[in-house]
Amino acid sequence: MAQMPEQTTPTVVDSIDSLQFLIRELINQVEPKTLYIDLEGINLSRHGTVSFLTLLVNYGGVHPDHLYLIDIHTLGSAAFNTSSTTLALNNQSKTLKDILESPTQTKVIFDVRNDSDALFSNFGIRLQGVMDLQLMENAARKGNVRGKKMVHGLAKCIKEDSNLSEDQKIKWELAKEEGRRLFAPELGGCYEVFNERPLKKEIKAYCEQDVWFLPHLYKVYRDRLGIGYSEGPNWYKAISSETAKRLEESRSETYEPQGRDKALAPVWETSQYV
Repeated sequence: MAQMPEQTTPTVVDSIDSLQFLIRELINQVEPKTLYIDLEGINLSRHGTVSFLTLLVNYGGVHPDHLYLIDIHTLGSAAFNTSSTTLALNNQSKTLKDILESPTQTKVIFDVRNDSDALFSNFGIRLQGVMDLQLMENAARKGNVRGKKMVHGLAKCIKEDSNLSEDQKIKWELAKEEGRRLFAPELGGCYEVFNERPLKKEIKAYCEQDVWFLPHLYKVYRDRLGIGYSEGPNWYKAISSETAKRLEESRSETYEPQGRDKALAPVWETSQYV
């Protein structure tokens, strides 16, 4: 059984000083890194607000992963428009918006659509450099076309592809359930709890839990695509193309954040990506 991903104490970013420190860390590290991102909010979309951006920085084993919980509700637009106090390697000042919009900085997000919609509608951010992990799972899933017709949710991916032991699954599910009780109306909760300060420990844990698994799932699906298929490289191009379509769709005037067709997977035609 795989071990639970090593979890260090997350850093809460809720002030300009802590935000500038984070940006310095992101732009001044020489080693290549991958950013794993998840957003939480109230009706997260163009019709709602963003409360938190959870950011896990993965250095590919050179340094330990570190997780940042960026308090968007407290910082507002300053979270994205504040410049670092030092210059990047190219002698330019950077903001979190610059990093999110950079086509050369790899970002991994599970189902990017509503996150992209919320960032674009509320803060004018056009995400680039994204690999959609939900699309990667669908492309990597073994079986025939019928078995790939629908996309999976993140919880199903964690349960089936993270190889957690039963004890680890119980611990993860408990943390998720404790958070849901506080914000899900059908369980007696209220979404406004995401914007209450000080932040309840159950909500903090809820925001953190899933992101820890993203690097492991990314490796699982990447390995499947590279080893399990003779045309492996074409799959990466196909996923990048479908991710770009999702980003474009999420910024369109006709995008429906809760549309029923969002459960449908794309039809994969990798031959066109030779």
